[in-house]
Amino acid sequence: MNKFLIIGVCTVVVAAALVASTEKSTTSRPLATATTVEDTTSAPAQSADTFVDALGVDTHFGYDDTIYRYLSRPAPSGNTVVSVLKTLGVRRIRDGGMDQRPSLCPIYRTVIANGANFDALTNPTTDTTALRAIVACLGSGLSALEAPNERDTSGDKNWAQADLAEMRVLIANRGTTFPASVNLIGPSATSEAGYAALAAIDDPTAKAGIDFANTHIYFPGREPETKGWGRTDPFGTYGAVTTTRNWAISNGYPPKPWVSTETGYRDDPGETGYVTPALKTKYLLRDLLTQWQAGAQRIYIYELADEHGSWGLLDSSLRPKPAYTAIKNLITILSDPGPPLGPGAFRYTVRANPDVQHLLLHKRDGSFWIWLWQTDPGWDPRADTPIIVPSTTATLTFENAPTKLTKYAFTPEDGSVTVTDFQHASTFITTVTDTPELIQIGKIKKPIILP
Repeated sequence: MNKFLIIGVCTVVVAAALVASTEKSTTSRPLATATTVEDTTSAPAQSADTFVDALGVDTHFGYDDTIYRYLSRPAPSGNTVVSVLKTLGVRRIRDGGMDQRPSLCPIYRTVIANGANFDALTNPTTDTTALRAIVACLGSGLSALEAPNERDTSGDKNWAQADLAEMRVLIANRGTTFPASVNLIGPSATSEAGYAALAAIDDPTAKAGIDFANTHIYFPGREPETKGWGRTDPFGTYGAVTTTRNWAISNGYPPKPWVSTETGYRDDPGETGYVTPALKTKYLLRDLLTQWQAGAQRIYIYELADEHGSWGLLDSSLRPKPAYTAIKNLITILSDPGPPLGPGAFRYTVRANPDVQHLLLHKRDGSFWIWLWQTDPGWDPRADTPIIVPSTTATLTFENAPTKLTKYAFTPEDGSVTVTDFQHASTFITTVTDTPELIQIGKIKKPIILP
């Protein structure tokens, strides 16, 4: 189900006026006039741990001419790839080549023992023998097998037929060579034309056997909530999350959920489409929330560490960037492992600017967690200059006064989190910026936060 629609059923009031805030704000602006929207239906809150479990990161363990030469021996920073993955806390890692480098299998198994599992990329020549090698390498740490990556750029005019042929190989081996519980992720492409080439092939067996449609979603220098910046067609406007999603899920599949196996930002001024490290922190947090709202079942950040560009959460010496610390803190705060947790019901109202987004999650202890953030762009990608986004305020009104209110404010310059407790009340007025913040409703022991 589209999570944006789920969140939309909570009570929302968008108005032109607002009472004074109970928090001191250094900058404020009047609310824009907008249509008032009200819905008194209780909002189904999604599991916080389901959100955490959807998050992953892209790696290249086999690229031993890059930072991955430090898989288990220290980089100049003193960190190893294994150690930074463990500290980050993501449960999903996307990589490939397990069948071609058996010497790396002990490293993969160490990462699995630390709590992660793998989405294993295949290629057009991956056969039953190769699949057996992948299973032998990863064991129970194999979560998904993925069709070949972005082969619309390969120069092979028959790439789409080859991708779907590989999907048939995966389907034929499911339940025998590898467990039926291993998910199958469809092919990725880099453009609407690439997905159209897949759609044009009549291959119902390959398409029906896919569990997830596959997207790669990038926003060169733009905010993740962008409505797009290119041409508009029946799928939407080029560049928007929902447009790329629509390309992927409209290619002859029966109705399928979708995943985002690559998304991210550059942060080096020498590269095209970059943003500053602080803005990368803001935008990556918002990227995860925006794609989750749009229905993504898994979201992989590209990539763990800088290799041949500045996409990484860490630099080329495995030193954490602010975005790494922020994602680690997000995972630490919201992790709530345990048996499956269904939707929770919580009735509340948000009164704020129309550019304020919110997302509701809950945990097994009965607490609810509301994300709040502004969607305004913080960067002009044409001029490569920052845009100052003034803070605003939002009023949260609860049908029943919570036992406790705690605010977790992320600092984009270093990824740290400031935790502030407030007296419980039926109305809470808070400052909202273009960096997502979390409001915890209920009383639980505070999680450990990285400095």
